Amino acid sequence: MIGYDITITNATPPPPSNHVPPSSTDCITNYTANADLSLQDHERNKLNRSNNRRTTPPISGDDVIGNLLHNQMILTPIAIDAHGRLGPMTRQNFYGKPPPATPTRKQFKPNRPNAKAMYDRATTLPAPIGIFIK
Repeated sequence: MIGYDITITNATPPPPSNHVPPSSTDCITNYTANADLSLQDHERNKLNRSNNRRTTPPISGDDVIGNLLHNQMILTPIAIDAHGRLGPMTRQNFYGKPPPATPTRKQFKPNRPNAKAMYDRATTLPAPIGIFIK
């Protein structure tokens, strides 16, 4: 069983002007990379769920992800920005393009072991990869 959790994000602000490369091609590349990192953050935040303190007893976000894993379910976060760009996990799911290597600052929280396990399950076979490829 596969579930999708969709997030529509705000447009990513442009990088600071003192970091913009001189050519317009470099500027577009830099802006696109910045937007991709923002989308990746939003996808990972879905897997790094916080605890729900409104329930009695409070429910651990990692326990929710762990329960999905235990029941052989896949949760694929979908992040879409205001310009219609898709996050890297979504692009892999739809078009087969693997997510980029994970920068150090994008690692999963150490107290959320199920987040990394769900990420691995959602980005490797038998999870759907490239469903829109002929």
